[in-house]
Order: sequence, then C-alpha cells, then structure tokens
Amino acid sequence: MAHPWILQRYIFRELRNNFVLTAAALTVILSLGGGIVQMLKVGEVTPGQFFRLMLLIVPVAAALTLPLAALFSTAVTYGRLSADNELVACRGSGINLHVLMLPTVGLSLVSASLTFGFANYLIPGLIRNVNEFVGSDIGALIERRLKSRRVISLGGRYRIHADEFAFDPAEPSRVTFQRVAFVEEDRGERVRFGTGREIEMNIQRDEKMIRASGVMRALCVYDRRDGRFIDSSEQIIPESEVAPTLPRNIKFLTLGELLHYRSHPEEWGTVRDAVAKLRLSQTQVAALEALLKSWRTDGRITLGDAPRRMVLKADSARTNPRSGAIDLTGIILEESGQEKPRIVRATRGQLGVETAPDRLTTAHLELFDVRTSERPQIDVLPRTSIGPLPLELATAVPPIRDEALVSTPDGPNDFEMLVNRRMEARRVWADTARHILGTIHERAAFSISVFVLVILAAALGTIFRGAHVLTAFGISFLPMLLVLITIISGRQMARHEASHGLGIALIWSGILFVALFDGWIVTRVLRR
Repeated sequence: MAHPWILQRYIFRELRNNFVLTAAALTVILSLGGGIVQMLKVGEVTPGQFFRLMLLIVPVAAALTLPLAALFSTAVTYGRLSADNELVACRGSGINLHVLMLPTVGLSLVSASLTFGFANYLIPGLIRNVNEFVGSDIGALIERRLKSRRVISLGGRYRIHADEFAFDPAEPSRVTFQRVAFVEEDRGERVRFGTGREIEMNIQRDEKMIRASGVMRALCVYDRRDGRFIDSSEQIIPESEVAPTLPRNIKFLTLGELLHYRSHPEEWGTVRDAVAKLRLSQTQVAALEALLKSWRTDGRITLGDAPRRMVLKADSARTNPRSGAIDLTGIILEESGQEKPRIVRATRGQLGVETAPDRLTTAHLELFDVRTSERPQIDVLPRTSIGPLPLELATAVPPIRDEALVSTPDGPNDFEMLVNRRMEARRVWADTARHILGTIHERAAFSISVFVLVILAAALGTIFRGAHVLTAFGISFLPMLLVLITIISGRQMARHEASHGLGIALIWSGILFVALFDGWIVTRVLRR
C-alpha cells in the first residue's frame, strides 16, 4: 500500500483552507448583515457603542457559521477529488477510501467540539457582556430608554413618564425625573394615576439586575378604587427592578448554569417569584385564620395601631374561600384615637388582608348599609371602605422548603387564591424544568449533529462529485436543514407537558437518521 498519510495531509490542507475561507466569509456576511444584532434586539446604543458592540458580536456570528463552513468545505474538497478522479487513482493504487476519510473525522470532531463550547459557554458569556456593556452607564441607559420609549417601568408596579431627566456623572446612583406622570398597577390592574413635580431615584446595579427606589414629591393622584383625588407632599417608591437591555433568559445560560438550575429550579427568577407569591398567599391565609380565631375567642377583632385603633364586633363571621376574605354580619366598629370617638354600624361586610413582600400584613374593611355616628351627627351610606390598617397578629408561617410548599396537596377547604397560586407555582416550576432540559438536549444534539453531518457531506460530495459550488451547497445545506427542523420542532414540543417525551425523542431523531444513513453510505455505497 502507498503512504496514505501523505494523501491525508494533502486532503487535510485542502479542508483547512476551504474551511477557514468559508467561515471568514460567512462570519463577515452575517455580522455586517445585522442578523445577530436584530436577534439580540439591542436598540439602545450610540453609534460609538454600536461599533464596539460589533467586536463582541463577531465571535457570536463565527460560532454560528462554523458548522455550515465545515459542511461546505468538506463537500467541496471531496467533490473536487472525485471530479478529478483522484479518488479513483487512489483506489487503483490499493488505498482504502475509508482511510482517506480520517481528515474528515478530525475536522468533524474539531467542529463539533467548537460548536459545543461556543453554544454552551462563548455565546452566553458574550451576550452577558453585551448586556453589561450597554447597561454599564445606568444614567445614560435610563435617559435613552425615556427618549426612545417615552416611559420607564419599575418592577411591573410603576410606569413613569418624565419631561426632563437630570443625571450627575459624579453620583451615578442618583437620578431625578422632573414634571412626571405615572401609573401604578396592582396585580395587572391600574389602580392609581398621578402627576408630580419630581421623582428622585436611587439606582443600584448588581451582576443580574438594576434596582431602583425613590420618592415622588408634590403629587396629585386619582385613586380608582376609592374614586377620589388625593394631594400628597410625597410618596415612597419601594425598591423595584428595572428590566435590563437583554432580559435574563434560559437560552442565554451557560451549561454549568443550566445544570445548576436543572437541580434547583426554585432559584430561577420566574419560579422564585411564583413561590414568593405563594408564600405571601399562605401568610395571608394564616392572617385570616388568626383574625377569625380572635373573633371566636373574644367576640372581637382589633385592627390598626396607635393612635388609630379599631375594635370590630360582629354577630357572625366565617371565612369565604372563594373571595379570600371573612364574611361578617351585624357589624359594630368602634374607632378610638380621635377627639370624637366614632361608631360605625353595618348590616354586613367583608374583612380582607393583604401581605406585602416585606411581610407587613394589613387589613381592609368593605362595609354595606352603613350608619356612622359622630356625636351628634349620623351619616347613612350604602357602602364604605376602611383601610389599610396594620395588624398586630402573629401570622408567621412555619418555614418549609420551596419544593415541599409547591407540592403540598390541595385541601377541600383551601382558599381559592391559595389554590390558584399553588397551581401557578407548580406550572411555572414544571415549565422551567422542561425548558432547561429541552435546552440542554438541543445544544447537545446540535453539537453532535455537526459530526455526523460533516461525514455525510464528505460521502455525498464524493458520490455526486460536488466540486461545483451550488452542488456542494445543496449537499451541505439540505441535510443540515433536516436536522435543524427536527431539533427546533422537538425543542418546542419538549416545553409542553403533553409532548415533552416526544419532543426529546424528536430532537435526536434527525441525528439518528443521518447517523444510520452515514453508516449505510460509507460501508455500502463508497465500496462501489
């Protein structure tokens, strides 16, 4: 047998040259065409930042073009060898054609390894760098967001518009909005609208999120729930999150992070928020049960604190699991702490509680057919609301692990709000776990597909004599398109509970088909 290693070096050199040129050309086209920029949806950058941003985007484009470059270069190289009858000459010299496939195996292993590393580490890392780069100047980021969107959102609770924006680079954590209008939301409902002279914000940034808190001054507010206007000198804005330029997404996590959240899904943002809401509902139910216990023990419920304290008496009280409140009848409410003590009587009413993330529990009363006596005056109202009033009850819930809390079975007498929050937490938990698992399988399948596709491209290039550019492109692109369709379709199906197992199987089905086709074409067809 002749020395095959000389031919292998020759083939490898041809593969290397075609691979490098093809990868460089595709990277430049993809980067300058703006496809990656559009995919990342980065729009809040200056021209100078855009140029610097391109230096981060080019490696991402290169990572996406490596598989196609490997397929194309393999098809062109072996197609030319076949078209020039060089492979026929090698076979006539007694050289096994399978030996000449070793350079392809080497290129496929290198391409698959690079693709795996890029997909699991390089691309997520660069996307995180893009986010930190664009949001490094917090004041400028908020200013551009106000100019482009005319509004900034704080944690989903406040939406703020400002005519002017003041920012001192010497104090990057402090910004001021002037002549502002805002909307305050509660559980998706717009509850308050208002205008103000200014909002002074204190902004802090950590490695994951931008957080803001502050104070609004000289306010005129309309409260939709109470149906009245309120003038206030100032109002505190609790700490909220300002969404980053690129929201934290599972597809942007590294492999190590995916494996971590796979084992601990309760630490992922959406799951953590759903579990936190469930805990608040649990605390709220505990507060209602404590209030009802107080009524059963003493025949009264104490609301508020000094100087405004109220004693609530009722003929009957029972929890309403559907409304998440206590239904009352024959109500007498004695309010102290004023110059003229007030007594409120109502035919019926509801006592509800709200629990904030800081564990401050407050009560609010909704009374119907009300008679209010403030000596010597008596007012008659069809309906009135009182609250919020702080509670001085021990409503602490025993600590319980997140997984145990979510998996707690629903009881027949559970409050509807608690059941709904528990169902939502279970859904988010399961969806996140499936999404993470599907992403891990997707990346692994895409990386392994490069190995089997490159071998297939070499075999098809040899058979069809794919030295022509269009022939080589078809040989390399069509099998890859088939595999991509199965991977993407399987990933989408894997995110749903009913089709999770089928989706995982579909992700690998295209690769399995190509691998079987590789075995058949290499062992049977190339021998002919």
